[in-house]
Amino acid sequence: MEQESEENGDLYRSFPLFLEMLDSDNAYVRVRGFRLICSQAKWDEENQIERNLKRILNALDDEKPTNVRQCLSVLTRITAYKPNLKDAIRIKLNGLELAKYRDSMQLLIMRDIENVMHIFDNELHQPQGFSIVGEGQ
Repeated sequence: MEQESEENGDLYRSFPLFLEMLDSDNAYVRVRGFRLICSQAKWDEENQIERNLKRILNALDDEKPTNVRQCLSVLTRITAYKPNLKDAIRIKLNGLELAKYRDSMQLLIMRDIENVMHIFDNELHQPQGFSIVGEGQ
């Protein structure tokens, strides 16, 4: 579905469903909703992302650090098409409470945040997202 979203805007009409997925009890569904929302930025002429940005970014507060990392890996898909949201996203990233995670996960999440900030600072966005070191291992 993410690949389909890169190619056409047919799934954009499901944006409200993707928002609902963020509230799921199922961790996989929450991440999937976030990833699909990020993939809709290209087609978001109705500014649904802007109107729901706080709710969307709350996914970065997930209790599961692996979910946070997966969300961070696609966050630049939004700013690739909506650079005006970089400041609001920076504020959220700078305010994340990482102490709730194990030390090893805190370090990984901090690196992921640094990668996002680097992309913002250098405007080297990659709409497909960026690869997290160790992802898939």
